[in-house]
Amino acid sequence: MPLARPAETSHAEGQFAVVERGRTAEGGFSERPVPTFPAQEFVDAGGARACC
Repeated sequence: MPLARPAETSHAEGQFAVVERGRTAEGGFSERPVPTFPAQEFVDAGGARACC
């Protein structure tokens, strides 16, 4: 999905809060880091919004 402007972070609704994340993949103990993150209801990055 093309973005309206470059994005260094994204905001997504999780189970208990809106979470801000950077562009670096995250991984925990014994987890493989992946560059995608789950969202409960919406995600906003670079002016583009998507709802679930």
